Amino acid sequence: MSGSGSLQMFVFEVTMEIKEEDGRGGFGAVPKDRNCFKLRMNVEKQVCLTVQQVMGDRDREQDLEVERCFGVLISPGRNVKHSDMQLLEMVSMGSGSVNDKKCYVITGQCSPRENAFEPLNVETPRDARLWLTVAVDLVVRGIKEPVRLVLETQVKVFPAAERFWTISRRPLVQQFTLNLKEVL
Repeated sequence: MSGSGSLQMFVFEVTMEIKEEDGRGGFGAVPKDRNCFKLRMNVEKQVCLTVQQVMGDRDREQDLEVERCFGVLISPGRNVKHSDMQLLEMVSMGSGSVNDKKCYVITGQCSPRENAFEPLNVETPRDARLWLTVAVDLVVRGIKEPVRLVLETQVKVFPAAERFWTISRRPLVQQFTLNLKEVL
């Protein structure tokens, strides 16, 4: 580093929703109990992420703009290595707004036919849960290096014909703090 400037803190909120093919050509959000998404085996899935800055640098009231996403990665398991993650096929990405605040919305598709997702196609034993790691790589204006945000959540896999009585479709919401040091 040639010199150093002030430390700036930014808080981003990432909302993750998992959707499954509904048999009518569309995708519907999967149910979620407390901290666990309920998935069906051998069904096409979409991972939908919304990234929104909820707090900027207090002194400058500065917003960081997500320019683009260059990858959504997913892997069964927790604390997984980058090399174990599988890149999803991108369905859509772009800017949007939630409650009059700018956000960036990304949707990636997960095929049940891919070998890397085999654990998501095996019914989970009754009292067990499976961890799922999702990472999103972003290019943020004003930051030289890409920013990776990693979410870990529990899932339970059920047979494809399973019917759920739970109507809760709450997404997973997680906050990330990004501390930036200005290099002069």
